[in-house]
Amino acid sequence: MKKRYALSSGLLLAVLLLGGAPAARAVDSADPTDSTAPPSYVVMGDSYTSGFGLPPYARNTYSPLGVTNNCQRSFSSYPARVAAQRGYRVTNVSCQGAVTTDFFLSPARRPRWGEPPQLDALGADTALITFTLGTNDAGFGPVLTECIARPDFLLPSRTCSGDPRVTARVDAAIAALDGRGVSGDVRSLDSVLAEIRARAPRAQVVGVGYPALYPEGGSDSGILVQGQRCEGVKRADQRWMFEKTTELNAVIRSAMLRNGYLYADPEPYFSGHALCDAGPSYFFGLVSTGLFHPNQAGQNVLADMVLDTLAAAPSSALSGIAGSVDVGISEALGDPGAGVPARPDAALTVTRAGDTLTLDAPGVRGEESSVAEWYVEGATVDRVAVGDHVELDIGSDESVSVTLVATGGNGLTSFATATATAMAGDGEKSDAASGGSSATPQSGRGALPTVTAPGETVAEHPGVMVDIPEGEVSDASLSASGVVTRSRAMPAEETGETDERNGGLMTMLAVALVTVAAGWRR
Repeated sequence: MKKRYALSSGLLLAVLLLGGAPAARAVDSADPTDSTAPPSYVVMGDSYTSGFGLPPYARNTYSPLGVTNNCQRSFSSYPARVAAQRGYRVTNVSCQGAVTTDFFLSPARRPRWGEPPQLDALGADTALITFTLGTNDAGFGPVLTECIARPDFLLPSRTCSGDPRVTARVDAAIAALDGRGVSGDVRSLDSVLAEIRARAPRAQVVGVGYPALYPEGGSDSGILVQGQRCEGVKRADQRWMFEKTTELNAVIRSAMLRNGYLYADPEPYFSGHALCDAGPSYFFGLVSTGLFHPNQAGQNVLADMVLDTLAAAPSSALSGIAGSVDVGISEALGDPGAGVPARPDAALTVTRAGDTLTLDAPGVRGEESSVAEWYVEGATVDRVAVGDHVELDIGSDESVSVTLVATGGNGLTSFATATATAMAGDGEKSDAASGGSSATPQSGRGALPTVTAPGETVAEHPGVMVDIPEGEVSDASLSASGVVTRSRAMPAEETGETDERNGGLMTMLAVALVTVAAGWRR
């Protein structure tokens, strides 16, 4: 029997408040004209570099409520080991929550933190720069919060990866980082690297990729297992986060290599060590001071990544000579300005007859090298299947979410989700009219299709899923930008969720909301 754990909000807040003692921002004061001084190493970026959750911290960089500076520059993060092994003097300006604009401007949202623009730390004598950058621009932290704590996503038959309010903003931000569009104040990585070259023309620069939090196929072990979750996140959503991390890393890698710099790839180092993975995890979980960030073992591995990358660096990377080498998904993304890359068609059709689901992916059928994977999840159901046409006996009459992951030959993925509703109590059809419901994509990133069916109520807002009563067929299509369609919300009594189950979900919600209150960001 799987264990479930509950932590009181007071205890969790106490853990967060006692995470470390106030300690100073690590700023190098060596004379740059001194030829005997060690080479200058400038540490930049967000919490994956600063060492969020790993006390002790540099003085005046720890304030858990954010009243004063809470950059959390840990003495145990990977730059400390890199500097020690290579004999560098360090200027550390990394800060948890950093976004691309923080490289150019003092963070307006944190005036009391007193942080200058990170690029101001660079100079002509800078010999090495390492950074992690992009997840906060993409909004990965708020997405995790929504996946865990938003009330409709707490239902076992609901997924956040199927909600365009969640997915569209992530896709738009990744595109902006890649120079393909505009998303708020997100700066492109090319603009960041151009400024780095201008200020530190002789520096060796390493862009550090982000390790995936979850295994590629997802998992259902760990704490807070409710509706086949790992650390509060459903299996299909874990897969979506894995794919978005992969896409973000491809953008970072492309930008680094295109500008003649180095990329430290986390995939071979962290494989098997994600949350709820086969091996020991290199991440803190939900109920911890580190909150989905690398633990000490993970920071040690990040140091190995950087050191190995530096040791294997070609001579051209030592002086930042511009070049371009793109492989894998980077090739699929192409060059900035080339337009939106082609994603596979994730149109899906789901038919329910009792406990049996018929799953069809017509957009994948016949496409060379394309693959259709299905995640079927509910309160007691957790099934994964592969194929463009699948007959699946789920052994339950409960409501389940059905997520199609379509992977194209270029490695890019599209997601679409529908909900097969619970059977009526007497085994007959649900009250919703038969005859099918359909969704047709509209043009443009983030556009929502209309959903119509005889007798169905269409939601006025996005983000609710297509409900498929027994015997009914639903077709849902996906736009080229990866936006998924949804339809009406069901009353609680229609879903078949019990008060006991919802009580467990509310416990998880309470824990997650305290986590949010602690102000977690990368």
